[in-house]
Amino acid sequence: MRAWHLRMELPCRHCTDTAEDQKEVLKPLSAFTTATKVSEIWKDTLSKGQDLCCLKCQHLLGTNMLLDVIPCDGCGCIKTRGDFNSKMQELWKLRSTDVIMCIKCDTRGQKGRPAREVDAEFLFCNGTCQKKVLVTHFVESMVADWTSKKMLLLAKCARCVVKDIAGKLHHILVDTNIIGVSIFSVVAHSCALLVLVCTGIWGRREGSLRTRNQTLYTRI
Repeated sequence: MRAWHLRMELPCRHCTDTAEDQKEVLKPLSAFTTATKVSEIWKDTLSKGQDLCCLKCQHLLGTNMLLDVIPCDGCGCIKTRGDFNSKMQELWKLRSTDVIMCIKCDTRGQKGRPAREVDAEFLFCNGTCQKKVLVTHFVESMVADWTSKKMLLLAKCARCVVKDIAGKLHHILVDTNIIGVSIFSVVAHSCALLVLVCTGIWGRREGSLRTRNQTLYTRI
């Protein structure tokens, strides 16, 4: 399930200009960019305003020639080249205007079909695994983002991503606990010091009163 902001529909300038019915063409945000961070989406996509074009139109116009990732006209997501069969890959390479569908959308409804070679794609996990694992073990949108940015050295499977998040939370909790203990220690020492100071002052005051009373008694 895509995040809500990736499902948000935006108008594509080129699709709208070339539409036969002259109606505004809306596509999900996931058809415009592979970015998942809001800051990157704003900088590279939303900031273009009315000049915004989907990735397929960018490819057709030659403004963004990407071959490692392909947008699917079915689900509206940008996926890696391995998610498309050879025919669809060739259409993308030739900058065709034909409908391009990923394997999942192209075979939707065919339950129980036999496994194919294109399904068993492996990708190296740079996390704790440090080995090649099935691409289905990765978050699809993250793989597309890493691939488009030529940063597959950062690729981690979903399990390793969760482990990293859990590790960061653990460190935060440990640090918070240490800070809490330190604060408690400082407060405790301060209270103890305050008690000692007050006790000393009270002791000196009590001693002073005792001496004063003895002096008055001697005079009497």
